[in-house]
Amino acid sequence: MIKLNLTFNGKKIEKGNDLHFQPCCNNVISVSVDSGTVEEKIYETVFTKSLPNGAVEEKRTTLKPGCFQEFPLGPMTMPAEYIFEAGDVFFIGYQIELKVAESDTQRSVFHGRWCQGLAEEEQAKSWRIFPRKIASPVAAGPGRLEAGGPRKVAYNPKRGIESPLHMKLKGEVIHDQNNLTVLYRLMPCVAPKQLPCKLTITDTEGHVKCIKHVTAGCEDKWRELGIRVKDWPDGDFNIDLYPEIKGTFWEEGPSLTYKRRTTGENEVQLSPMAPWTLERDTGREGLVITNWEDFTQSMGISLPSGWHFAPEEDGNALVAVKGNPQDPFELPVAEGGIYAIFVTPYADGCYLQAGDDPLVRPVSGHQIRDENNGAILQQYLELSGQEATEVFVTAADFSENPLRVFGLGDESSGSAGLACLRLVPVTSNSLENFQETTSTPPVPLYGVNDWGCFFSSKKMLRHSKDQLEMIIAGQSELGLKTADWSVGRSGVTYESQLPKVKRVLRGPSGVDPLAEVLEHSEKWESEIWAWFAMMEYGAQKPERVTALFLEHPEYKRWLKNAEAPDAGETGGGQLLSFYFQEVRQSKTDVLLETAERGVEGLLVGTGRLSPVIHYHPAMVKEYREKFGVDPLHIDAAQPGLYQHWISWRADFFTQLLRELQHGLGKIEIDQSRKIPVAVRIPSTGLFFNLAQGLDVAKWLEEGLIDQLQLAPIECRGGRESNRHDVRPYIQLARRYGVPVIGGLGSTWARAPEALPAGLKRALALLNAGVDGIEIYESEMLANSSLHRWLVPLLGNEKALRQFISHSNIEACFPISARTCLYGYDNHSRWWTEDKGHHWVWKLHRDDSQCL
Repeated sequence: MIKLNLTFNGKKIEKGNDLHFQPCCNNVISVSVDSGTVEEKIYETVFTKSLPNGAVEEKRTTLKPGCFQEFPLGPMTMPAEYIFEAGDVFFIGYQIELKVAESDTQRSVFHGRWCQGLAEEEQAKSWRIFPRKIASPVAAGPGRLEAGGPRKVAYNPKRGIESPLHMKLKGEVIHDQNNLTVLYRLMPCVAPKQLPCKLTITDTEGHVKCIKHVTAGCEDKWRELGIRVKDWPDGDFNIDLYPEIKGTFWEEGPSLTYKRRTTGENEVQLSPMAPWTLERDTGREGLVITNWEDFTQSMGISLPSGWHFAPEEDGNALVAVKGNPQDPFELPVAEGGIYAIFVTPYADGCYLQAGDDPLVRPVSGHQIRDENNGAILQQYLELSGQEATEVFVTAADFSENPLRVFGLGDESSGSAGLACLRLVPVTSNSLENFQETTSTPPVPLYGVNDWGCFFSSKKMLRHSKDQLEMIIAGQSELGLKTADWSVGRSGVTYESQLPKVKRVLRGPSGVDPLAEVLEHSEKWESEIWAWFAMMEYGAQKPERVTALFLEHPEYKRWLKNAEAPDAGETGGGQLLSFYFQEVRQSKTDVLLETAERGVEGLLVGTGRLSPVIHYHPAMVKEYREKFGVDPLHIDAAQPGLYQHWISWRADFFTQLLRELQHGLGKIEIDQSRKIPVAVRIPSTGLFFNLAQGLDVAKWLEEGLIDQLQLAPIECRGGRESNRHDVRPYIQLARRYGVPVIGGLGSTWARAPEALPAGLKRALALLNAGVDGIEIYESEMLANSSLHRWLVPLLGNEKALRQFISHSNIEACFPISARTCLYGYDNHSRWWTEDKGHHWVWKLHRDDSQCL
């Protein structure tokens, strides 16, 4: 009998055991055969190491008894690959395989395979994906090679593991491709605090452009290496960082591609973070203003009341006093014609109305804003390396009307104004082509408008109803032709005639937002669907508590094994049970009222907080009496009984859809049109949705819905079983001719480092065959910003692929364990106690409550 000795880093390998490795150290597997235990034989060993990027290294040797063979794994510093597939994110790391066989007979003596997996335990209760500093709490310490584990692992953020060695390009290269600086560092929790590396840059033909020897340090600050590239030709250049271990460079560290592209002489790039250009009109001069005091004096322009100048490094800014000056500043453009307008905002920004453009457009001084009602995030400037950010606002004809600049809202608003204005003359044909391309992507885009957020931003207020038109028009020009307009959650946001329905004020007093957007929808070729969320706030949101909640405590939901109903003191949610007809009617009444107002369609919102029927005693009693089974004593471990229970209780929400369709019948006759009904649900799987009260199969079978929208919200605490694959929904819905709309959560646009993952998530949804993509909190995208012009790409697979292949965005913000889930719903991540500083991973809802 052969006695085979296997060790990993000096420790014996037991069959089926995982291997725990230290990144940035020399990890080694050794194999030996004891002498004298068998007759003299020769054994053949095959060692295979597959890198995360798919490259394979194989080493074959022969082994005699009494001898041993070492197989160095090396530092294990190549970052994992993150694969975006049909709504899911997968992690692919290293794979190790070792085979030992008799040389003459090829009889297998040993065969082991290990794949790099996620951490065995949760890395942290809080998973920060929005650090104020670059340091990430996602662990980058000891890794794990899982015995027999899968090569492709469904990513679990709470057990994610970072690459130990990071490299990226400084964000300035996005704005100026000649300004190339490579950043590199070791991540926290890595054992060595210094690691020598070789940085190489090669072109696509393998010619070496640069070799530098550097040392990565384990510290908060990135180390920098500037590269002179001004004379380099167009093309792609591979940048590799190879760690050195005991005098050997291992060609398996982080790698990225720096891309150079020459723009045409007369091309006017609209955003460094989007591909669109206009053609310069060479027959007219442009205009650049950095010193507003000198410019206004030279032009004989007087400042209206409430405006003044503020010193800037390169001149001075045009600034409005706090509050909203009654008169805007007006700038006539003497030569007239069409100009592209680029603005560097001052402080908190301003509002512009340009030439023949009827819209009053917001230009925030903070280009990426967080979820906390528009609170300020400085991260864009920190990560991109920019001291100030110039933004393309629009292109307009100034032949008859001037440029008008408005201040911000009331006295509580911050400072506002313009630091720099740049007007570039462009041709009318190029503007028409641009507008046609960006407003009509091949795959429809849907904007999910949440609360009309322009009116809730604390430092970006304009209390004027023209902003309601701006919200719709600003989305339409990006291709978001359908606006799922929020009409409320518990309380409503429009002027309702229903008794006991509370109006939650959003926007200017005395203005009905729903009426305003309906008035302007035809002008901007926008369809307005009324989106009403099925949640019912409790004591957590006293300003939104409904009369039904206050007057009928017997309707409150009961969680499993609870001793009292859930009053909602500590959290929101659907706090009233859809088991009761009165609760269902309170929701359908609102939807039917909005249908009578003339909306194009209805969106039943269950994507955030699903209408889990839970375990109300009256419902439990009815089930027990009908079927002789106590649902309090069953769970998913008894699949047959559990399936019957959750299907039966889900029918109460299905009944809401039946009642809604019945109520729509008369309205459709009166209005001589079909009013389609969509439902927005989590994309976390058909069975899980059924357990939450959402029987999609029955809705389709009974013809209760005309569209299905999938919101990518994490509801299962990040377990490995969590999946967001949209293909089962597509396959089921197509049997009934119902379109499926994939979802892109608002986190995709929260910071520059979020953009690559968001774009790849959208591309994966398009590849899966969705009939459209919905974008959550899309009203914020009407605000002028660098990243808003990425939106049309989300419905254009060809253009999106081309942009990803030509842009330096991913090289500046590489996808990692910390960033790969951007594009999920922001309720999948929540605030820490230091609100406004970080995002953290947190359960959206506890499973015991859901199921």
